Amino acid sequence: MRVLQIVTLVSADGAYGGPLTVARLQSQELARRGHSVHLVAARDTAGALAAQSYRVTLADVAFRLPVGQHSGIVAPGVLAATGRLLRGADVVHVHLARDLVTLPAAVSTLGSRTPLVVQTHGMVKPDPRASASALDTLVMGPVLRRADERLVLTTADAENVRAVAGAPLATRRIPNGVPVASGGARWVPEHEQEVVFCSRLHPRKRPDEFVRLAHEMRGRGYRGRFTVLGPDGGSLGAVRSLRAELAVDDLDIAGAVPPDDVAARLSKAQAFVLPSRDEPYPMALLEAMSLGLPSVISRTTGVSELFERTRAALVTDASAAQMADALLPVLRDERRWAELARRARCQVQETNGMGRVGDVLDEAYRAARDEGVRHRGQH
Repeated sequence: MRVLQIVTLVSADGAYGGPLTVARLQSQELARRGHSVHLVAARDTAGALAAQSYRVTLADVAFRLPVGQHSGIVAPGVLAATGRLLRGADVVHVHLARDLVTLPAAVSTLGSRTPLVVQTHGMVKPDPRASASALDTLVMGPVLRRADERLVLTTADAENVRAVAGAPLATRRIPNGVPVASGGARWVPEHEQEVVFCSRLHPRKRPDEFVRLAHEMRGRGYRGRFTVLGPDGGSLGAVRSLRAELAVDDLDIAGAVPPDDVAARLSKAQAFVLPSRDEPYPMALLEAMSLGLPSVISRTTGVSELFERTRAALVTDASAAQMADALLPVLRDERRWAELARRARCQVQETNGMGRVGDVLDEAYRAARDEGVRHRGQH
């Protein structure tokens, strides 16, 4: 099948991390299965992708409207590439957000005879702002209602899609997936260990709580290192100020990691911490767990209930004290560390392997093609 995938942005610092990573891994898996895949996205000044098993077209960002970090991106080249490529595609898969890149691409597809699959990544939810409500009424709602297939991560994601569309739409669940490599993290003594935060420095991700965790663990005599990895999403200043206030001078704020280097960088760590609230389905967490990295998360992510039940991650209230209570016994006991690392990898392989994701995509694309044929037969 000829598949056209469209995602918002490729940037050198990985600022648009999760949906882009999902789109890239899906494209790779689809190509492995014999599909012909073309990925289209906007790119910032230094945005690039390494050579892949699928084709890539990147269009320069022309300008940005002051309406949000990514929602105001304008890249006419993406729309032009969509119009040119969709005529030769069997299905168009748009990683849909309330932005000026993916929404126009979806509208353009609806104007053609090519089946449309949209995937919302937990990003499409009711927004009380007048501008968002107007956009939903005029564009987002109709796109969701007219799409041939709607892919969602969780039950909450599905409910949000129906609320924005204003209709009881059918949705299809798809997990975020990651490849599980043979290598990965390994145990080292405490004084050589590194505990990492690796995500966008955004208030929802709560990188400030990671700084408090470092301070708490230092107070309990922990001798390992702490590193903050990721592009600034509005919280970098707060992280620096709190580091100075708490005198956690050896906490390293190392900046963004290029998307192609994330796995290699995480494999050097001993533990991964993501204190975020209301995270739909964190890709950074899955990448860390796929490497056998013991991980700490809050109780409010889309995978918290499952991972707590299977003991695949340390699920806490994401306060510094409770995270330290959970993490220190693991970091100070090689057998505990190795067992949690094993469970993490097994869990990701079972529920988030790329084979499972590929199966869902194959089913969704066939259904979208059949639905498109049915619709065309009515006109």
